[in-house]
Amino acid sequence: MTRFFVALVLIMFCVGSAAAQEVTPQQVALIQKWEPAGDFREIVAKQFADRQNLQLDFTHLASIVAIPSKASGSFSLVQLAEGQDVGAMYIPSGSSRLNLPPGSYVVRVNRVGDRWQVQFSDGKRTVGAIQARVVGTAQAVPFPIAVVDHSVCYRADSWEICY
Repeated sequence: MTRFFVALVLIMFCVGSAAAQEVTPQQVALIQKWEPAGDFREIVAKQFADRQNLQLDFTHLASIVAIPSKASGSFSLVQLAEGQDVGAMYIPSGSSRLNLPPGSYVVRVNRVGDRWQVQFSDGKRTVGAIQARVVGTAQAVPFPIAVVDHSVCYRADSWEICY
């Protein structure tokens, strides 16, 4: 599980905002080769070990962690419209924007009428939904990625979903 979080953090730094920036072949190569050397707390603490005044506190993290599904790379827009799980999301402190309490959620996309939506499930039931933007002509990537910036975005093959 920690490897997913560490990989996600690296992807966020390497890729930036998927909606606003093209993914370069060099960034893809870095992500493909990267192997985590511990959990993110160890990596960050080691990187800034010379800064004794920093005193990082990892007990009150408030970020959204988005984890892509390996299977989502094979979904077409038609399949997405019918409803597909594209990944998971962990919110340690909850989200007022998404109206979700702290926890882990399965992220499912589907089309309702003429609108795209993302549904959040706690594994047993749907606990929330929000309108989404789906782009069917996004830059193709060789494997599914998830990016958290101003929005949460999942990208695979040639599509991108943001909410």
